[in-house]
Amino acid sequence: MLVDKDRVKSGKFAIDKWKADTILLDDGLQYLHLKHRLDIVLIDRQAPFGNEFLLPRGTLREPPRNLRRASYIFITKSTGESNDALVERIRRYNRTAEIIECAHKPLYLQDIFAGEQLPLVRLRDTYIGSMCGIAAPDSFEDGLRNWAPRRAG
Repeated sequence: MLVDKDRVKSGKFAIDKWKADTILLDDGLQYLHLKHRLDIVLIDRQAPFGNEFLLPRGTLREPPRNLRRASYIFITKSTGESNDALVERIRRYNRTAEIIECAHKPLYLQDIFAGEQLPLVRLRDTYIGSMCGIAAPDSFEDGLRNWAPRRAG
């Protein structure tokens, strides 16, 4: 993982130092001076276009019209309910990108010390606390509540 305001410089460093053949950028769509082979955009189903304003007034880094550069668009936090209205809006900006609906679902617990994968049932009858350092903690916490194995009895 590299952190540098100059994405081109850090990308060249990764290629020269570690012979990287793939570079994955967070918020890379906005760096037009980089050669893009594949642009993947994630759109949060719960707040697809934030408050509709660009930073610093709003939460958007780019206007929605820039979705035209995306190769794939992932609608995150899908619930199984229809995303037709959101897909229709996305299609106004990009007619060709593949749109993929995603739902978050835990598969297992990871013991970070031993590297062992444990079944989720290990949480049954266990009191758990959580800490979250992401932008939308309610979504994370709701996911824990909805997916945690129910107490027996």
